[in-house]
Amino acid sequence: MKKLSLLLSFLIITGLLLTACGGQVEETPVVVEEPVVVEGIADLGGQEITIAVENAYLPFNYIDPDTGEPAGWDYDVWHGICDLINCTPVFVEAAWEGMIQAVADGQFDAAGDGITITEERAEIVDFSVGYVALEQRLLVRADEDRFETIEEIVTDEALKLGTQTGTTNYETAATYLPVERIQAFEQFPFAVQALISGDIDAVIIDEVAGQGYLGENADALKLVGPSMSSDFLGFIFPLGSELVGPVDLAIAELAQNGFLDEVNKVYFGSDFSITYDDLFPPDPIKIGLVTDVGEIDDKSFNQSAWEGVQLAGEEYGAEVDYIETKDAKDYMVNIELFTKNDFDIVVTVGFALGEATLEAAALYPDVYFIGVDQGQWGGAVDNVVGLIFNEDKSGFMAGALAGLLTETNTVAAVLGTDLIPPVVAFKEGYESGAAYVNPDVSVISTYHPGGMDVAFTDPEWGATTAKQALDNGADVVFGAGGKTGNGALIETAGVEGAYCIGVDSDQWFTVPEAHLCLVSSAMKLITPGVFDLVKLHQDGETASGNFYGAFGLAPFHDFDADISQEIIDQLAEIRELLLNNELDTGYPLD
Repeated sequence: MKKLSLLLSFLIITGLLLTACGGQVEETPVVVEEPVVVEGIADLGGQEITIAVENAYLPFNYIDPDTGEPAGWDYDVWHGICDLINCTPVFVEAAWEGMIQAVADGQFDAAGDGITITEERAEIVDFSVGYVALEQRLLVRADEDRFETIEEIVTDEALKLGTQTGTTNYETAATYLPVERIQAFEQFPFAVQALISGDIDAVIIDEVAGQGYLGENADALKLVGPSMSSDFLGFIFPLGSELVGPVDLAIAELAQNGFLDEVNKVYFGSDFSITYDDLFPPDPIKIGLVTDVGEIDDKSFNQSAWEGVQLAGEEYGAEVDYIETKDAKDYMVNIELFTKNDFDIVVTVGFALGEATLEAAALYPDVYFIGVDQGQWGGAVDNVVGLIFNEDKSGFMAGALAGLLTETNTVAAVLGTDLIPPVVAFKEGYESGAAYVNPDVSVISTYHPGGMDVAFTDPEWGATTAKQALDNGADVVFGAGGKTGNGALIETAGVEGAYCIGVDSDQWFTVPEAHLCLVSSAMKLITPGVFDLVKLHQDGETASGNFYGAFGLAPFHDFDADISQEIIDQLAEIRELLLNNELDTGYPLD
């Protein structure tokens, strides 16, 4: 650590040894693997010594995340001490709050835990000699540029400082700021989380602990400014304890023979890699998905979004769940079933949920909302992102494929409701793409006549509408409307020589009944889009506003032989033109 220094100078240690032992000590430390017993140091005859530790203060004491066993500087040094004075250390886990008083009351023989030596504490407990001088620093967010010193915090009355109750860090804070500008937490992890969340502006913390909190938060946190104090740490004992003298002499010998130096290299050196993130990994995130009135297994839109949530769940060990909306009036109720149960991310699927999503985002600012097909045109909201797509471009490619494959010069589109802009975009793009490659083509496009509660869940209507188009000469059918569109695909599969084109995802994998006609699908890559937004959020790069997902055609699967190289090349050229916005897709409409 940058400003960590070895406690006692050898002059002080040498003086202690000369006084106690009446002998000489070597002036040059000798590094040894095991402590060497020095004549004159007390022999406690194997006495058990109870030592209070928190097991939550790096690097002094902790539970090793790999082994599950207690470890740390306190453990190694106390074993070294007891090897010298012939005692048996018995470590007892105890909360920091109340630890000093518990030792004062005789509940423990001693305590480690990096306790700062102060005059006030010395009134109720005895201290060993100091063993480490520790610096107090400011821990701030990585992008903090308003201040670097405690003095700058003092002058800006809007800034708040955090620390832990009952620590010298709190006492230091109180020397600079009035109590109303100090937010004290029972444990430092709570203070650090409040800092990351923006509830406070800085934390006063021991540098060793601060380095431990950086860990996986290195991109989110940093230590700034000079040291505000340099305090010696010591072990504590009940007043009048007969252990103080033997322990002091043992500490001095451990420093003199090189043992402490070796232990310090292990725990305070650059090779020590355990962080508080390792000791206290965050609780698994919780991701919920709310469908529109379409069902989760629609083999299209909702299903693709749910698969993105499931991928994120596997990647981050997240708890995932979904709610199928049966009635539009339940949008907010269903969203709140997640927000009120501490879900971190809520994915709402479909244009129709846009208003409810924004309303929920205002009520629950700590929840991150991903609105699939919900363009954020009214201005960015920090905790909302709209996952939107260029449906017109995807539809254009589907139309171009249809226009190149048709032998009757008649193609069709069976669609959900025109109340949903993405459906309109698919339709307009499809018609424009077909006309672009085949000026003689005729397109039969039909929207579902019902409202949003039925337009995407009516495969019978989709089948009937597709049959009508086929009877009128269409030999390629584009089904774009959830289960309604799936009905059109399946109906087309029963007509020899006809092609069908799916939507949203590669429907080869979701509608096997359509394999006899399914040449491709006009894809909105919803699954990777949802996953990518969760990943950005988890990586600390949360997106807001509008996030455009990718578009394109799915593979041709069993129809590879039907698709000539000329068609493949033409589709590739069209995609490049679309990416460069060099083609008029017919959408948005004037």
